[in-house]
Amino acid sequence: MRTLFRALLTLLAVGGLNTTVVAQNAPDWLGVQIVGNGYPSMGYSAVDSFGNTYVAGTFSDSIRVGGKVRRSMGRLDGYLAKYSPDGAVAWYQQLGSAGEESITGIALDEAGNVYITGVFEFSIQLGSQLALLGGNSTDQDKMFVIRYSPGGKPEWARQSRADVKGISTAYGGSVATDASGQLYVAGIFDNAMTIGAVSTASPANTTGAFLARFSAATGALRSLTTAFTYAVPPPSSINYFRPLLAVTALGEAYVLNSFTVPVLVGNTTLTSRGSIDGLVAKYDAQGRFEWVQQLGGAGVDEIRSCAVDAGGNLYATLAFNAASVLGATTLIPAGEYDGGLAKYSPRGELLWAHSGGGPGYDRYNGICLDPAGNPFVVGYFQHTAQIGGLPLISAGGLDVLVVAYTPGGQVRWAQQAGGPGSDVGDVLGLDAQGDLYVTGSFFRDADFGAIQLATSYYNHFDNCQFVGRLGNAAQTPPMPQVPQIPQPPRPTSGLYPNPATEQVNLPGIDVGSRVRFFDAVGRLVREGSTSSNHQVSVQGLAPGLYTLQTTAATGLRYTGKLIVQ
Repeated sequence: MRTLFRALLTLLAVGGLNTTVVAQNAPDWLGVQIVGNGYPSMGYSAVDSFGNTYVAGTFSDSIRVGGKVRRSMGRLDGYLAKYSPDGAVAWYQQLGSAGEESITGIALDEAGNVYITGVFEFSIQLGSQLALLGGNSTDQDKMFVIRYSPGGKPEWARQSRADVKGISTAYGGSVATDASGQLYVAGIFDNAMTIGAVSTASPANTTGAFLARFSAATGALRSLTTAFTYAVPPPSSINYFRPLLAVTALGEAYVLNSFTVPVLVGNTTLTSRGSIDGLVAKYDAQGRFEWVQQLGGAGVDEIRSCAVDAGGNLYATLAFNAASVLGATTLIPAGEYDGGLAKYSPRGELLWAHSGGGPGYDRYNGICLDPAGNPFVVGYFQHTAQIGGLPLISAGGLDVLVVAYTPGGQVRWAQQAGGPGSDVGDVLGLDAQGDLYVTGSFFRDADFGAIQLATSYYNHFDNCQFVGRLGNAAQTPPMPQVPQIPQPPRPTSGLYPNPATEQVNLPGIDVGSRVRFFDAVGRLVREGSTSSNHQVSVQGLAPGLYTLQTTAATGLRYTGKLIVQ
């Protein structure tokens, strides 16, 4: 059994709780198109089953979409564009007035209808005899949600209203659909907000987050509730993060947020342990609060995106720059910033959390799931990074990073793209054939495998947006296990006995070292520490196969399989 353990033992060179690699070939970049240029890079996109990509963004002055320059009508305009699989612009819609308009969330339903949410100031004519009705001053920021047909026709629009004093501060942050034809919007408001004849409020002089539910077909409001409130008046120096939203097929809603000041969720007040912390809260199909979990440490811990699988399990991507505490799990960054991925059960249990990165600035941004529940994340890394056991080297500063995981948290493969500048992946989605579409931006030029892009396509503009396609990403066949990277001598000769019934010996592991046990589906079931004779107890564990993880005196992290009888 010692020989078997040594064969299974795998170096985990990144900080925090990580896992071995299920070695597979990374899919190739089959196509990449430049779809626009300018600032900011697009941050909101969605992919339908046919491979059409819908991109929503906000811009000032001008932006190029496809081959045409679009100019803003005011300080900021929002736009929504649909691209065919070959990158051609199918249609374009712009939201603009003399004020500021921003799109902050996008979602699709199974029929290909697209929904956007955000904030606006002054009145906007949408076409099809629809309009958003604004006020006369910048004191009247209003939330909106709009449905467009697959052909780009606006079909309905809803908005918040100003109070009796003519003041309104509310904006939509995220939008999502469920399987029964309901649409959900989460966002931020000050004091109180009203949609139609329904209002919700937060304690006097505080800012809150709302959760609204609409009929996706008609836009009729079904419910409006306050999801949580910030426990202090909103000083002007505070930046409130847009709430993120994921909805199960049954209409249960997860609302996620990053926060800097105390937050009241249900009857629980959460206080940041450092600069920025995150929260994960769940609400039932009627909008009633169920539970909340906090994550964070002494530094910045930001939740970037989320998705939910068919079983109601939640996945969230993270960016953190110091030890990040998620319940009983702590992720340790390998450098300036690391990306993280966490999975929660519908009951709020942290099933697992993994991190990836290197000595530089690395982030996970968007996430999507395939029908089997395998998560894919997109972001970027700087110079060098380790994702699971996979070493990566960038072509320049920042490279686009795409990572595929199993539902149990194992890294399946990692793919990259980039050039000498800063190249970033923002959002991704899958079509019905399992091809993965990645949106992001690149600076000057970048290589996507054998495909080369250059921003000279748009003359003097340096920053361009792209849509790339990784072929057959969801059905990539397993490959034989790759040879391990050359490693320093391991300080252990193997654990024994294996199978074990009472104690497991861990030669070479420091006395008092923390040891974690994970069950066959990746759930953390026990944490212990090595005794004076380098043992750890397995008494009370149910018989079965476990993954054991610990750290040697050198700081190297190890994992191995253990059978408990």
